[in-house]
Amino acid sequence: NVFMPSSTSGNERFYIPQTRGIRKINRLHIFSRWAENVYSITDAAPGISSIGWDGTFAGKEAAQGVYVVIAEFTLADGSKWTYKGDLLLVR
Repeated sequence: NVFMPSSTSGNERFYIPQTRGIRKINRLHIFSRWAENVYSITDAAPGISSIGWDGTFAGKEAAQGVYVVIAEFTLADGSKWTYKGDLLLVR
């Protein structure tokens, strides 16, 4: 996953798109390489780009680099699934 906050082509926020099978985002956390929680949401619907991470932390632009993503979803069948991965923030 790669995103560029200064993009004008629709890639300016990192968010979970409306994907068939994902009913709800139970929690989504993004961590810096120093384990700082730079972004969190809970109990959100997928596909809402306005609630996605805009690449800032504590009111300032976060550094370009790799960030850790941990998310838990409720799927359409009611089961829960945890995703662990990374994303690249490009400036």
